[in-house]
Amino acid sequence: MEQMPNVFEKKGSILFVQADHLSGEVIGTAIDDLYRAGACNVQVIPSITKKNRPGYLFFIDVCPEHCGRVESVIVNELGATGWHHLESGHRHVATEIVEREVRIETPEGPFPYMVKVKRIKMQPHRMRPEHASCLALRGALRERGVEIPLGELYTAITRQLEKQ
Repeated sequence: MEQMPNVFEKKGSILFVQADHLSGEVIGTAIDDLYRAGACNVQVIPSITKKNRPGYLFFIDVCPEHCGRVESVIVNELGATGWHHLESGHRHVATEIVEREVRIETPEGPFPYMVKVKRIKMQPHRMRPEHASCLALRGALRERGVEIPLGELYTAITRQLEKQ
């Protein structure tokens, strides 16, 4: 069994919001706005609320210094008049972003591409490709007329990383 990497902790907040009056379009836009305001992560879970209405639970992970901006989105975009603010400790291990070359098979032959990969510093063999890098690779392939679904690219990259 591998040794557990060092665990670090930083202060954070979880904002918990309940909503039963929003359309999917408004929710999608609000998620983007929450990220722009400084949210680190946004989770939206469907639920059943009072009077058996369909609703949503928002869990918003945010650094304390961005709480005010995120709470402004909660009021102005989600239209919420109340929410819960829970102080938390975000626990994490040390990671780094590195670049690795992968080769994707195309009808014209192998296509080399540098992808960004996140790895745990104390376990450098444990890597996963960054989503934005996978999207960029898909775009580069599309420019060459090659269409590979994002899920297949992610799998192909992960397999190559495991062999490196």
